[in-house]
This record gives sequence, C-alpha cells and structure tokens, in this order.
Amino acid sequence: MNELLQKLFTYTTQVTYKGVTFYLRLPNEQVIADARDRALLASNALRRELRNPDSEAYLMYLSPAEDYTQNELQAYVLLQQLLEAMRAYQQRNPKPALPKLSDYPTLEEQEAYAVAQQQRDQEYQAAMETYFEQWREERLRELEQLSREQLLQLYKKHRIDALCQEKFTEVFERHVMAAAVFLDPDFTQPAFTFETYANVPKHIRSMLEQALTSITPTDDELKK
Repeated sequence: MNELLQKLFTYTTQVTYKGVTFYLRLPNEQVIADARDRALLASNALRRELRNPDSEAYLMYLSPAEDYTQNELQAYVLLQQLLEAMRAYQQRNPKPALPKLSDYPTLEEQEAYAVAQQQRDQEYQAAMETYFEQWREERLRELEQLSREQLLQLYKKHRIDALCQEKFTEVFERHVMAAAVFLDPDFTQPAFTFETYANVPKHIRSMLEQALTSITPTDDELKK
C-alpha cells in the first residue's frame, strides 16, 4: 500500500440512525482492489449467463425483446448509443480551462470568473447539443436500414452491457461498504457482511454511502 493510501485509511466519520451509531472509514487499497476483482467476476458470470438462451437471466431480461416492435428496438439502441457517444464526446472535448484565480482574489475578480465560467458552460452545452442533433438524425437513418434481426442483436448487446455494468457497480459497492462500516469507534465490529448489506433498506444504504463519500481530504492534506 502506498503512503498516500495509508494516510487515507485513517480518515473517518460517523452517522447515527434511530439511536444506532455507525462508524465509517475509508477502505484501504487492498479492499478496493479485492472489491473490484469480485465485481469483475460477478459481472463476467452474469454476462456468460445472459449469452445463454436457456438461462433464467436470458429469459428474464432478453427474451421479452422478441416481442418488441421495430420502433421500440430502434429507440432503445439509439438511446444506448447516444449515451456512449456523449461520454466519448466529453472525453475527446473537455471543457476549456479557465485561468485560475489568484490566492486572494478580489470580489470583482471572483465575479468575472463566475461570469466566464457560466459563459464557457453555456457555449459548451450549445455546441454539444448541435453536434448530437445531427448525430441523432444520421444514426437513426442508419438504424432504419437494419433488419429486425440486426436490431435485435444490437439490443441484446447493449442490454447485456448495461446489466453487467449494474452488476459490477452493485457488487463493488456492497464489498466496499461492508468493509467500511462498523459498530464501534475502534473499527473492530463490522456492521454488515457482503450478504447482509444487500438487505439493508435503501434509505439507510444511501445515508451510509453519502457519509462515506463525504470523507474528503483537503488539498493540503493530500499534498502532505
């Protein structure tokens, strides 16, 4: 574990819900790596199952698409490809950086920065919307030329990718949270196991996950 992650491991917080206090700390590097590996394995297992037409997962998530209309298949594929294209666009075209403020900016300088930031964001959004209006029209024309079988295959590909991403995120978060939440300030009594965390009510999970993500070292602490 590198020196920075050893230090991050000491960052903690706590929340109380109906008289029960939960103590949280940032997981260390090994916990994150293990959670990622387990999540990848779970995602891969689901992907193999979804590719088997005789599996329960296939029957539950993919088989209903056999009854979808041509337009419904086109709409789903178009949406998924649009989301992918938007992510790629933002990676290739990041927002222009603004000149940094001085260490002790005046109010006028802060006002000018806020105005420049707003203008930058509006211009970026407008350019992106213009690009994707044209992109959507062109892609829809391409999809309209595909056979039903081709559309169905595209639907299944995108649906499988989406389901596996959900599985990865679910398993990763459960492993991390099970390793991050304790019932004592000495962090010796885990509040949950991987299995039991899945049964925690959603509003409590959200509260705990927000508390964990709120543990944010300052820039000065990270520099140290």
